[in-house]
Amino acid sequence: MPDFGNAGTRTVTVYNPNVTISAAAGEYLAYSLTASGGMPDFSYTCADRDPIFGSDKFSGRPRANYTWKLQKSGEILPSIVAADRTTFDSYSVSMSFLGIVRYDLTINLCNSDGSVKKIIQQISYASNDGRDFCAEPLGVSWS
Repeated sequence: MPDFGNAGTRTVTVYNPNVTISAAAGEYLAYSLTASGGMPDFSYTCADRDPIFGSDKFSGRPRANYTWKLQKSGEILPSIVAADRTTFDSYSVSMSFLGIVRYDLTINLCNSDGSVKKIIQQISYASNDGRDFCAEPLGVSWS
């Protein structure tokens, strides 16, 4: 029986469904998504908003590695792709397997200096069925 869709497998190395981030200390989430096998098609969404962005917003497409950050509004880091403005929300990375056979997702909680404080999620997804789709949610709280 597949983990998702018709033929998908989900291999979990690290999984935390929720994370609390200290905005005052400058902590942020660093996302890394590696795609194998073709043209990646993914989106990054929030439960309470329109999609924040998709794979088509990255220059140099297609490519194997995509990275972005989520942090509270506060100019602690010069490059903000997405910034949460509430105290709790649910964010998801949604992946299509049309033309892709594997994604590897890593979400790190980072200190203001960029060092990794904790690995929040490290999960691999694979499917040979182009109709498969998978979404991985993460509850984010700000302190």
